[in-house]
Amino acid sequence: MSDEQYTTVVAVIGRPNAGKSTLINSMVGQKIAITSRRPQTTRHRIHAIHTKENYQFVFIDTPGINQTSQSAFLQELNKTTRAVLSDADVVLFMLDGLTWDKTEDAIFKYFPPGELNCIAVVNKIDRFRQQHDRVTAFLQRLQQQGRFAEIVPLSCRKPTDINYLEKILRKYAVKGDFMFPADQCTDQNMRFYVSELIREKILRRFNQEIPYSAAVVIDRYEEGERSLRIKATIHVEQESHKQIIVGKGGLGIREVGKQVRQLLEKEMGTHVDIRLWVKVSRSWSTNPKLLREFGYESS
Repeated sequence: MSDEQYTTVVAVIGRPNAGKSTLINSMVGQKIAITSRRPQTTRHRIHAIHTKENYQFVFIDTPGINQTSQSAFLQELNKTTRAVLSDADVVLFMLDGLTWDKTEDAIFKYFPPGELNCIAVVNKIDRFRQQHDRVTAFLQRLQQQGRFAEIVPLSCRKPTDINYLEKILRKYAVKGDFMFPADQCTDQNMRFYVSELIREKILRRFNQEIPYSAAVVIDRYEEGERSLRIKATIHVEQESHKQIIVGKGGLGIREVGKQVRQLLEKEMGTHVDIRLWVKVSRSWSTNPKLLREFGYESS
């Protein structure tokens, strides 16, 4: 193996629910970014780090670009995506199966001027096993656009496909010392991870009942020798949303806390005491001051 090191910043971009977070978790080999079937699950620049041999890839999970709303919250998400692209060495352009419409065309407006290695990742290709002609025609149309250095059909959940994508990425690796220690898998701290974990459980449990505008703020995070104590506030915009999360007799919020506690205890091997509160913070997604307090400012 060569002594030279390669460190490459990889931006993962695409429409909401294209599978960006799932791909990153698969590349790293563990859960870094939260996932759900809801759009706008990813809100922050999440850095996941995959180091193998003399190659280090720093993946940046970007929010799905939204073209339909001009709220301050969604403007911040789109601004985050634009900033990520300017920092990237390589872009993985995630496609949701064989879908290409005005959303994908609009995403290219975010690309900075100049050359940028862009790889089209046609995700969820396993859904089209019996549609060979349709897949071939779609891939040919992508090739004819002349926008992509590579076109890679895959399923994010299939290890052999992930290994193949890593080989492709090595072709575009940039020489340079590692940015992070070889055993580090993310630059996010545990407070951030816990807040995202709580939000994931809310999105999954309440599905369409709660919109994306639920924010989680960790008020206290205390690690002891054999225990971890967490207090967190879930901010929603309407009283009805609070009632849904709290649930009858507090059942909903207790179940969210239970799921988070069980997962953290399994991962950390310690007792976890977690206390969750729900607070109505009206119109926080359009309030620049609250956006900054909740950590959604991109700069």
